[in-house]
Amino acid sequence: MPSIQKSLTAALLMKQVQAGNIDLATPLSRYYPQIKEADQITLKMMVDMRSGLTELSAPEKELSESSADSICA
Repeated sequence: MPSIQKSLTAALLMKQVQAGNIDLATPLSRYYPQIKEADQITLKMMVDMRSGLTELSAPEKELSESSADSICA
């Protein structure tokens, strides 16, 4: 993901945190259980770019809009 997209994604996520819709301590597995070891990665780690994930190469179908919708719901 290009750097500008990372910054915009983090800003949008933080707006959801401020609104009380998301907790940064939530494990990534809540939204993406198919990612290996997602239960050990928090949303904060993702925002800080410290998750340890170097590449997310899951098929598009697995990381669908429905997963993104559940984050913002």
